[in-house]
Formats: sequence, C-alpha cells, structure tokens
Amino acid sequence: MERQKRYAGNQIVYNDQTIKNGVVTVVQSAVISYLPLYGEEANTIWLGGEIVIKQNESGVLQAFHNGVLLE
Repeated sequence: MERQKRYAGNQIVYNDQTIKNGVVTVVQSAVISYLPLYGEEANTIWLGGEIVIKQNESGVLQAFHNGVLLE
C-alpha cells in the first residue's frame, strides 16, 4: 500500500471552492481527498497558510503550498 501523507492548512483552495482549516491527503503527489479539519488528526503535517489544489495535464489533482508540490 502506498504511503499517505496528510497536510493541514488555514485554507484549502480548489477552483472556486475554499475550505477554512482543511486537510489534504496525498499519495505519490496525487490528492486523494480534501476536507475540513474538525480536530487534531494523527500524522498530519501542519503547513499553515493556503494549500492550492490544481489539476495537472493528465487530470490528476495535485496540492501546492507556496508554489511547491506536496508529495
């Protein structure tokens, strides 16, 4: 099974949708979920600020923090 990483930020932005205090789950640079953060979650990396989700040319969702791809 691929290792999942969870990243939390003050805002998760995808297209015209913004989630305040959200968490993004990433596997091999691909976003597999994004949702509001309702409390402390184990093994979550808090980045603060804004995490932006974009679709790449292959249609895969990817997350960026300060312009850096989250892996």
